[in-house]
Amino acid sequence: MRSRALNFAFNRALIDPQYRARLFRDLRRTLLEAGVPEAEIAALARLEPRSLEALAEALETLHTGAPTAK
Repeated sequence: MRSRALNFAFNRALIDPQYRARLFRDLRRTLLEAGVPEAEIAALARLEPRSLEALAEALETLHTGAPTAK
């Protein structure tokens, strides 16, 4: 289950280009500042998302525990 903080960070990345760039530049720090739990940050960092699509897929993987079908 994803935290509300992680969902908020993703939603903000969708609408705020500066935040999105900061998120991809320094994922860990940006998510820590957003209040995302360390375990979620570590799991997301292992997936190394570098685009909104990759971030969405990574979040789905975290939520379901398995990659989404293409």
